[in-house]
Amino acid sequence: MTDDPLPHTRRIHAVIRQGGKFLMLYSKVYSYYKFLHGEMQESETPEQALCRIVPAQTGLTVCPESIRPCCKVEYHPADGNLQEHLYFRCSVSGERTAGSPDDRFALTAISRGQALQTNRQSGHGLLSDDAAFRAMLKRENLALQMYPRLTPLQSGGIALAVSLLFPLVTGLYLLANGFHSPTDGGTVTGKDAFALGFIFGCVPAVPAAVISLIWMIGNRKRPAHGIYTVKDDETGTEHG
Repeated sequence: MTDDPLPHTRRIHAVIRQGGKFLMLYSKVYSYYKFLHGEMQESETPEQALCRIVPAQTGLTVCPESIRPCCKVEYHPADGNLQEHLYFRCSVSGERTAGSPDDRFALTAISRGQALQTNRQSGHGLLSDDAAFRAMLKRENLALQMYPRLTPLQSGGIALAVSLLFPLVTGLYLLANGFHSPTDGGTVTGKDAFALGFIFGCVPAVPAAVISLIWMIGNRKRPAHGIYTVKDDETGTEHG
């Protein structure tokens, strides 16, 4: 006899940033911010769900090539209904529809700091003590904090570039300042100083570049997101 699988739902959240601000839904009743979101249908990929949900709620069109994973949050409420919340960064185009499909919410462009400050305050009315509500705010704040985050390929590329530039910098430094020999007290200048500085720079740069290249190759398919788990010790209503 096998156990029945736990009830499982997937929800897609759109992390949209325009002009340094995030496009979010503001609760007029309970004073908090959350990302645009909707339930993912069984026949959909996350990207297809995102391209369906955002236009329906905002009138904006998602640019498919801009979709990137941000983070994944697994919510485990006390009733056992596992919920996966998938956050995706994306760019949009077109004209924004005025207002929000739900009169209780206002579609708002808000800075990260203001949204986090509002979500972290205690004044959320009757929902302040609701466990599921607190879990929802926790994951929304997490997604805000995760944006932007470099992929391993990007971070490895930056480290590789710095490693390759380091010998050039040390060479140019000695070219400009010369090298005073500690043995005979003489000074090496010109091309000889540059060559000496370049060689000195290569000593730490070459191993660093190799390590960076190995990191990039080994993690080239790894997305820039993590999996986070939010658990609820009480039975509550999901407000996300």
